[in-house]
Amino acid sequence: LTDPEFTHDWVTEHLNEVAPPNSTIAAWGPLSIARADARSDLHVRTTWGNRASADYVMICGDGLYNAALLQGFEVQFEIQRGTVILGRVASRRPTE
Repeated sequence: LTDPEFTHDWVTEHLNEVAPPNSTIAAWGPLSIARADARSDLHVRTTWGNRASADYVMICGDGLYNAALLQGFEVQFEIQRGTVILGRVASRRPTE
């Protein structure tokens, strides 16, 4: 479960189950893997320049150490091994 590709598979699988049709996902990590595994109606983009318009953020690898990637989002799903977080999915916080 420590392989980044395997972690991305689990994170993408979760999004495939919960994301409404045509959702936009900002991904940090291997973008090609996320795109290959995502449902065909999901729009997977890089976090760079696309996070503001994304419905979800998926983060693996070094992105887990960047709290700014989660600003405006609420963590919905995490993959852990022991106490180590390997991947996260966060959805946009509702506006008040």
